Amino acid sequence: MTLPRASTRDYVGVMRAKACFVLVTLALCTATWAVPKPHVITFGKWTPAKWYVGSAGDKVLEMKIRALFVDTRLKEYTTGVAHEVKERLFVVRRVFRINDSLPQDAGTAQRWEWQ
Repeated sequence: MTLPRASTRDYVGVMRAKACFVLVTLALCTATWAVPKPHVITFGKWTPAKWYVGSAGDKVLEMKIRALFVDTRLKEYTTGVAHEVKERLFVVRRVFRINDSLPQDAGTAQRWEWQ
């Protein structure tokens, strides 16, 4: 007993159907990957910091700062209370941490100032 041989035309038809299936599956997968995900914004705990004010930086004020995290990554430092403008929009005051040491001061520790 012999089995019937599949013709080349049948083989090409099956391969064409499999290729179409793979292309459609890839197209649908890439469409789902393009969907934007919502970001999670959280604030860290309050930390006291010294703020040097005045023309010579001789007056020291205490201020509270906290970190702003977006998707568990540190983005900014903030101070003050966040004010909600709309349901999904808020504003908060930004604080900068600046290295006040000079390049010639390589042997000394870095001096960070909040502004």
